[in-house]
Amino acid sequence: MKSKNILISLLILLMVSSTAIILEISLSRLFSYMLSYHFVFIIIAFTLFGLGTGELLYYYSAWVKKRINLFYSLLPYGILVSYNLLLVINRIAFFSSPAINLFVNISLSILPFVNIGLVKADIFQKHKIKVTWFYGVDLLSCAAGALVTIGILNSIGLPKAFFVSYILFGLAGLLFWFLRADNEKRRFLHGMVWVILIIGFGWLTFSTYAIDPTISNDKNKDMRRLMSNPVVKSRILDTDWNSFGKTDLVEFTNQDGSVEKVMFIDGAAGTELISLKALKNETPGYLQKLQHFPAFFDLNFLDENEKDSVLIIGPGGGIDIAVAWLQNFRQIDAVEINPSFVKLLKKYNSSTFAEKKNIAVVVGEGRNFVRKTKNKYDVVMLTIPITKGGRGTDFYGLTENYLFTLNALEDYLNILTPEGRVIFTMHNPPEAYRMLSNYLKLMETRGINGKAAMQNVLIYSKGTMPVLVIKKTPFDRSEAQIKHLLAHRNNFGSGVFFIPYIPQIKVDTVFENKSYQWYMFDQLIYGISQNKFNYQQISEAALLNLKPVTDDSPYFFNYENGIPRSLMSLFILSLIIMGWIIFRTVKGWKFRQDTRPSTQKKFKFLAIIIFLLGISYFFIQSYLFQVMNLQLSNPAQSFSLLLFTFLLGNGLGSFYSGLFRKNFMLKAGFYSLIVAIVMFGISVFLIPVLAANEVSQLFMIVILLVPAFIIGIPFPLILKEVSAEQEYILPLFLGISSLVSMATAVIVIIITMLWGYSYLLWLGISGYLLIAVLLVRNYRITLKTEKL
Repeated sequence: MKSKNILISLLILLMVSSTAIILEISLSRLFSYMLSYHFVFIIIAFTLFGLGTGELLYYYSAWVKKRINLFYSLLPYGILVSYNLLLVINRIAFFSSPAINLFVNISLSILPFVNIGLVKADIFQKHKIKVTWFYGVDLLSCAAGALVTIGILNSIGLPKAFFVSYILFGLAGLLFWFLRADNEKRRFLHGMVWVILIIGFGWLTFSTYAIDPTISNDKNKDMRRLMSNPVVKSRILDTDWNSFGKTDLVEFTNQDGSVEKVMFIDGAAGTELISLKALKNETPGYLQKLQHFPAFFDLNFLDENEKDSVLIIGPGGGIDIAVAWLQNFRQIDAVEINPSFVKLLKKYNSSTFAEKKNIAVVVGEGRNFVRKTKNKYDVVMLTIPITKGGRGTDFYGLTENYLFTLNALEDYLNILTPEGRVIFTMHNPPEAYRMLSNYLKLMETRGINGKAAMQNVLIYSKGTMPVLVIKKTPFDRSEAQIKHLLAHRNNFGSGVFFIPYIPQIKVDTVFENKSYQWYMFDQLIYGISQNKFNYQQISEAALLNLKPVTDDSPYFFNYENGIPRSLMSLFILSLIIMGWIIFRTVKGWKFRQDTRPSTQKKFKFLAIIIFLLGISYFFIQSYLFQVMNLQLSNPAQSFSLLLFTFLLGNGLGSFYSGLFRKNFMLKAGFYSLIVAIVMFGISVFLIPVLAANEVSQLFMIVILLVPAFIIGIPFPLILKEVSAEQEYILPLFLGISSLVSMATAVIVIIITMLWGYSYLLWLGISGYLLIAVLLVRNYRITLKTEKL
C-alpha cells in the first residue's frame, strides 16, 4: 500500500510540475499579446514569487497544513478563476490604467502558482525520506512540460493550452481523491463528483464562448490604435496562434474606398501586405508606395552585376520583396521568423510569397540563417524587422536584439559579395547612431579608423526612418556625388544625413532676432568622418545609451543609461527579497521549540548555502542558454529545447545524488567544485569552438547535458541533509530557493544589460567555488567537534 501511495504521489507531482511550466509559458504568450514585452517579464518573474510564497505558507501556517486537501481540489479551479478574470477585467475601462492593469495582472497570475507551491511542498514533506527521487521527478516533469508546450501551442493554439493545463490539474486532483479516500465506495463517489465538476466547469469556460484576449491601451500596440480609428472601417480576416504568438490579418477600408491588409504579431509591429500581382496590374497607389520605400533610393544605383542576389531578413508583408523584384534581382531569398506570417501570406498574398520561382521564403531566425548559409549576397536588407515581443530566455530581451549587434553586423559582412552592401532601415535616429557605433567599433578592431571606415557608409532620410547603408568596399567618389545631388532633389537630406567625400556646408542665419546654424550633414557623423572625434566620445556624451552592442549584452533597443525604469521597481523588490532572506537567516528562521541550538546553527548555515546555490545556478543557466541560443533556428523552440535539456540533466543529477548514503554536505561541496571546473573548461575551450563552427542540434544537447547533470547534484544533497532533521523544514528550503530564483531572474537582466553575460559566468563560477569552500570547511569543523 505504501509503494502504491508513493507511485500516486509521484504521478500527482509529475502532473503538477509539468503543468506549472505549461502554464508559465502560456501566460508569457498571453501577456505578450495583451501587454508590452517588458511587462511580460515582470509578470512571469512574479509566478516564481507565487511558487515560493506557497511553499513558505505551508511551512509557516498550521491552518494550511490542516486543510491541505482543499488546495489539491482547488488546483484546476485556480486556472479557471485566474484565466477568466484576466480576460474579463482587461476589457473594463477602469483597469486600463497601466499601474492598475499591471497590479491586477500580477495578482491574478500569482494565484495558481501559490496553490502549486502549497501542493508541491506537501508532497515533498510527506515523502522527505525520498526527497532526491521526488526532486528528480519534479525536474524531469518540468523538462517534459517545457518540451510539450511548444507542440501544444503550435498544434492547437494558446487558448487550448490553458484547457490542457486545466485537464492535467483536474487529473491530479482526481488522483489525490483516490489516494485519500477511506474505502472503495467513497473513492468511487468522490471520483464521479470530481469528474462531473471538472467537465461542467471546463465546458462552461472553454466551449461556450470564443476566447478573445483584449490588447491593453499601450502605445506599442499598433493594432488596437489603428482599429480604434472611427473614420476607417476594420475587420480581422484571419488569426493564427502558435508558440511565437498571435498573428492577426486585419483589413482596413479607408474613406476613399481603398483597402489595405495589415499583419500584426501580438497586436504590434504592423506590416502591410504588398502584392506583386497588384503591382503588375498597376493598381493605383502601389508603385507610389514602393517609391516611398526608404531603401528604394540606394537600390536604384546598383549595376547589373550587383543584382545577382538579395537576402531579406524579416520580409513582413512583402514590400522588401516587391522592391527587390521591381529592381530585377535574379534571386530573392527572404527569412521570416514567424511561421504564421508565412502561412497567412501564402494564403492571402501568394503572388509575392509563393508563385515566383526566383523568390524563396524560409521560415527561421535571420541571424541563424546568415551564420549557416553558404550563399553570397549582393545585398542584405533589414527593414525594421521588429516584433516588439519578448522571445528570449529571460522573457525580457526582444527577439530582434540579436539582429543588431556588432557580431551580427560582422556575420552580414561575411556573406556579402566583394561589391555587396548591408541596408538597414531604422525607426529613428538613435537606432541609426547605435548601429553606426557597432560598425565603427567593428572597424576599430580591424585597425581601421573612423575616417577610412566612413568611406563605406551612406546615411539618408526624409526626417523619419533613416537608412544606413554599409558597403563592403568604399563608395566611388563619382557615385557619391550623384547620390548627393539626387538625395537633395528627392528630399532625402532631412534628418540624419551623410554621404562620403562631400564637404560639409554650414549656413548662418537669423530668425526672429536669434542666430541659427544649419549643417547639411549630421555634424557628429561628419566629425567622425574627419577624425575630429570618435564614436566613443559621442556615446559617452549622449543622453541616450548609444554604446555598441554585442551578443554578450544584446539589448539594442535599451537606450536608457543604467537600470531601465521599467525594471527599477522589480529590481528594488528583488533586493528587498534578498535582504529579507539574509536577515531571516542571520536572525534565525522559525524552528520548533525543541530544536537544539546546534541544529538551528546548522539550518542557518544550510539556508545560506541554498541562497548561494539559487543565485549561482541561475547565473550559470542564463549564461549557457545565451551562448547556445544562437545555434538554434527558432527562439521559442530554442528556449523550450534548452530548458528541457537543462532540466533533464538536473533531474538525472538529482536521481544520481539519491545513491549517496552519507556525508551529503561534503559531497555537495565536492560537486560544487566540479561545476566550477567544468564551467571554466566549457567557457575557455568549448564555447569558442561553438561560435566558430556549425554544430548539430544533437551535439548541442549533449554538450548542455554534461554541466546540467553536475549542476543538478548539490541542491538535492542539501535537501537530503535537512530532510531527516526536523518536521516540516523541507518546505522552508524549497521556498527560499524559489524566492531567490525570482529575485535572481531580475538581477540577471540588470547585470547583462550593464556588463554582459560573461560576467554571469564568472560570478556563477565564483559562487560555486565559495559554496565548495564553505561546505568543506563546515565538514572539517563538524569532524573536529565530533572528536571532542
